[in-house]
Amino acid sequence: MAEISHLATKRIVTKTTLQKEIDRFVWIIATIALSIVIITLVAYVAWIRHSHPDFIDWPQMIVQLISLLVAFIPEGMPICVTITLSIIGKKMARAKVLVRNLSIIETLGVVNVILSDKTGTLTQNKMIVKSVGQGATLDPDSPLMKKLAMALALCNNAGPESEEDADLPLHLRELTGSASDIAIFKWCSERMNLKEVIQSNSVIADIPFNSRNKYMLTIHKAAPGEGPLSGGKFLIMKGASERMIDRCDRICEPDGKIIQLDHARKEELKQIIEKAANRGERVLGVAYHTLDEHEYPDDYFFDTAKHNFPMEDLIFLGLTALFDPPRITVPPAIETLRGASVRVKMVTGDHPGTAASIARQVGIISPHSKIENMEHLNKYIEQNITEVDTGGDTPINDEDEDDEHTHLLGGGRFSVFLHTFLNF
Repeated sequence: MAEISHLATKRIVTKTTLQKEIDRFVWIIATIALSIVIITLVAYVAWIRHSHPDFIDWPQMIVQLISLLVAFIPEGMPICVTITLSIIGKKMARAKVLVRNLSIIETLGVVNVILSDKTGTLTQNKMIVKSVGQGATLDPDSPLMKKLAMALALCNNAGPESEEDADLPLHLRELTGSASDIAIFKWCSERMNLKEVIQSNSVIADIPFNSRNKYMLTIHKAAPGEGPLSGGKFLIMKGASERMIDRCDRICEPDGKIIQLDHARKEELKQIIEKAANRGERVLGVAYHTLDEHEYPDDYFFDTAKHNFPMEDLIFLGLTALFDPPRITVPPAIETLRGASVRVKMVTGDHPGTAASIARQVGIISPHSKIENMEHLNKYIEQNITEVDTGGDTPINDEDEDDEHTHLLGGGRFSVFLHTFLNF
């Protein structure tokens, strides 16, 4: 803990580009000044002092050498740099750009690549539920839809911020949680009494969503009675759709019947996910598993660190597709950056298809740009391609000179790319 605290409070000071340039300029001036002083001193000692003894004596020579050094000092440079940066900072403030440190202004001017997050930066961070099901339109009263809606409502970290505005409709209340969970929470509130559902299915254990696992898991104990997921204890897992499919060996049909999830059906679901991702939608998968009362009695301790409960061989319920519309101001901003020869890259944890679709919508990549992956890059390196462009502006070979190429790197591939191609 002490080491973590030390690292958190440790201030790493690095010089800005402007400071490095000023240091370089000072070294050049100092070198020139000292060289001339040394040359002058040598000339005086070796020649002037003997050939023209009455021209200048030692005290006067020392004064002249000091004056020569002082003459090389650019006294006006600090104030000129400060005034110039202040003027630029004032102009940036009028453009609603607040710069805390004047010395970094020049660094902003030499930026040629910007890495941007997607959610909340390029998009509005206002998710809406586009579809829920298994691809085809489901009857809202079908057993599958009831189970899926209940699972989405329970495996969710969104909720009202306070009970002070409990009398207001849900869409007018302040909600806490991630954008995805808030959108799902609102969708579920239109189809059921959320308060009653949550109270009657108490949470025993849960694993919050994180970017490494890419899933959220909750374990519930259902109240006695009939319901879509009633009957003792059960767990619900919600997360990256393709990972959810791979964790399941059964699937719930629209009529509520549980059947085996074979390879063909998995491929069909993955094609549905790919189509939704290509429309710019974020797709989440939902699965569940009933827990046997004898194996998991009331006093059983669910260890979320050791996972002493089923994490595989789940029952797949369905998919929920969410859409986060791009910000209206982003495309013109990216166009302006392109005009200034600044390339914009997107860094996101979403499905590659979703990332590519949003990138097209905001103008990071062109509508006709070819999407390529790490394997393509390896192939080009093997063909002795010396320049690899990750933004889609450099032709890869002579046959495709008119085509733009965009390299889409997922997960750990990004660190491999930095190490292999950029020597980071």
